[in-house]
Amino acid sequence: RLDDADPHSFSHGYNFRTVDGGGVGSQERVVTKWTGIRVIILIEGQGGMFDGITTMQHLGAGLALMSLATLFADGMICYLLSDSETKIFRKRKYEDHDAGGMNLTDEERRLLSGEKVDPTDLVP
Repeated sequence: RLDDADPHSFSHGYNFRTVDGGGVGSQERVVTKWTGIRVIILIEGQGGMFDGITTMQHLGAGLALMSLATLFADGMICYLLSDSETKIFRKRKYEDHDAGGMNLTDEERRLLSGEKVDPTDLVP
């Protein structure tokens, strides 16, 4: 450790002096005293080139994670909604509809608007 180098020294820790300036023929120099904790950061690694195969693997893994997130969100929606709302969600998500896409019954519209609806009315 740098701070326990000499237990008998007057000042412990990171403590040294540097001299800046004072070249040949110069009349000035700056002496700087450095004290405190010295933090050394070493970074090791290996540089590489672009690899198309690795890029495609990462893109494929990202797409797979996005599809898993969609499945998880759909599952949570079906779990958190009431039975009647879940039926509407599944009807709107998984069944084919007209180009307009508004094939809701009057009861389903009332349920989505926040009105209290008897869930037995929604069963065909």
